[in-house]
Amino acid sequence: MAPHRFDELGYHAPLSILYWRDGSLGAFLSTIFGYPPAHPGSAELVYGLVHLIGGEPLAAISQLPFAFLGVAGIAAFARRSGLGPSKARIAGLAFLIAPKVVLQAGFRNNDLVGASLVIVTAALAVAPSAEWDRRRAALVGLGLGLMAATKLALLPAIAAIALFIVLSWVRDRRAEAATRRSADDRPPVRTRYRRLAALLLIGGFLLAAGPWWLRGLELYGNPVYPVDIPLLGLGASAEGDDKDPRYVPDGLLWPLYPLLEPHSHVSGLGAVYAVAIIPGIVMALRWARRRPLALLAILLTVSLPPWWLLTRHEPRFLLGLFGLSFAVVPWVLARMSSRWSKAASAILAVAAVGSAGVTLTGPIADSAALPRDPVALYVQEWGANEAVLSLPEDLPLLLDDRCGGPYQRLYPHFDPSQARRVSRIGCGAEPAEVEARMRGGGFAHVYAVARADETSILDERYPEDRFELLDRAQLDSPERMVEGRLYRLKGP
Repeated sequence: MAPHRFDELGYHAPLSILYWRDGSLGAFLSTIFGYPPAHPGSAELVYGLVHLIGGEPLAAISQLPFAFLGVAGIAAFARRSGLGPSKARIAGLAFLIAPKVVLQAGFRNNDLVGASLVIVTAALAVAPSAEWDRRRAALVGLGLGLMAATKLALLPAIAAIALFIVLSWVRDRRAEAATRRSADDRPPVRTRYRRLAALLLIGGFLLAAGPWWLRGLELYGNPVYPVDIPLLGLGASAEGDDKDPRYVPDGLLWPLYPLLEPHSHVSGLGAVYAVAIIPGIVMALRWARRRPLALLAILLTVSLPPWWLLTRHEPRFLLGLFGLSFAVVPWVLARMSSRWSKAASAILAVAAVGSAGVTLTGPIADSAALPRDPVALYVQEWGANEAVLSLPEDLPLLLDDRCGGPYQRLYPHFDPSQARRVSRIGCGAEPAEVEARMRGGGFAHVYAVARADETSILDERYPEDRFELLDRAQLDSPERMVEGRLYRLKGP
């Protein structure tokens, strides 16, 4: 299905096309306004490559391989906690059937990509110090860098994993110092190794995150823009209403989120999680190995405060943390007698079937009912103009819709082949500016949108002596009623 969700249609999907079609970010920065294009785009690079290989149908499931990557990471993390292979696989499969994971796998958001990177990097980092070698250090650094290059909401998770590594190395060094029998002016072998490991880790991080951070410095003076740098600022706030009511009836009820959660592509851990997470935590605290639990505790402690204070409480930003916590779910079964284990397994199976049923009959059924034809889809869901979307794809199009919003209008006008050249002009341009832009850029058609109660601005901007009106229609967009007009520039 063609992209149609807000963020997906707003910048994930168009960014993936523009990167590969234009070879740079320039066209994107000139067509998408505000701070969305400032976010790193490594996931979108993957989506664009997949689109080149298999078109829209394959691009729509670009996140699916990352769901399986997350499964493998959770199973590895669960094994580190002391679970056997079969129980570890249960942890991974429980994550795979979580409603949020199932639904995100069919959309071009980047939450699932980011979560899988958190999970796999944590699984690599939690290995005992004796298993750390140069390759592991480089891979952990690369994983942290890819997290930074995928989603800025993962910065707290990056800090948490890095903190865990530093604390582990400090603890190991103290243990070595306590057992050393003789003084030596030279650094011990493990100390010299840690210095090399630290260099490899930092190098791997900079390799992945460095290009995006340099871009941020060049364009915005801030490597992690639009995130604020404390004291310096240079960020942008995500304005909007509080989103607590979308997920829980009241902000005080967030501890009960697994029991109250709605199922959608941004919410829903499933009934298995709701039933087993608390007993699993209790059993894990009693029987699991300490290192994985310590990493989970640090990740929780570091991630929750910024999520609560700096975001609008969207649970998708914590999908990596939630994903890793699936590793404690099978502890419900690990220490039970055979009779009780069978009963618990039956409860979890019923929960899994019930969760899948709710997902299938709810969000998946809703998506399946949407039109498959992109033109019909965008007309129905985004109030697009069918006459404009039906223009030949070799006709370049100028968009004048910033006064009417939303910016999700860009991607549909690429045409199903994503070949049409589309550009934008700012809100408030004078007729002479519009004409000069069109003649200079080779545009014969302009699609202008304004609020339905402010159409006089279009009459002024597109006078009859310069522009021919080809089509006009009232459009019920997600934000407001607007009027769209298709004009053709008259000859000189």
